[in-house]
Amino acid sequence: MNAFLDWYKVAIFTTVASLRADQEKLAKTSSVDQLCDRYGLQKTQLDRIKKQFDKYDTDGSGMIEWEEFVQMMETLMGAKPGDIPIGRLSGFWREIDCDGSGEVDFDEFVGWFLKYFNPSGGEPVQEFYKSYNPSAQRQTHIMNQAMLEAVG
Repeated sequence: MNAFLDWYKVAIFTTVASLRADQEKLAKTSSVDQLCDRYGLQKTQLDRIKKQFDKYDTDGSGMIEWEEFVQMMETLMGAKPGDIPIGRLSGFWREIDCDGSGEVDFDEFVGWFLKYFNPSGGEPVQEFYKSYNPSAQRQTHIMNQAMLEAVG
């Protein structure tokens, strides 16, 4: 009887663990598919962005905190510590931390990263600073309005 109970504990644990792992894998795959669909990305492109996220998530928590964000910005911008004004960093932090949780998850990171640092969308520094250039903002707004009028 003891042999049976030992076997049963091992067998049921293995089965439950396997089912849980499959559910986690399914959830991750579903999330990847949703992000790819939302941003029009291929899985390989999303994987490259994930590697960037992981690179800046230095504590491995799965979230980017303020200190990690500051280091990330300095690296991406090629700036020295303290070169980027705190007000500008705070503005971008409010933009990337969509839910206001004080941490940035991968979902929040993807949209923000693509907006400013899309490798196929021009120079990263140029895209990053465009948001502070009133004439560039005005030009983008005019182009968007013209596109909407042409469609509608």
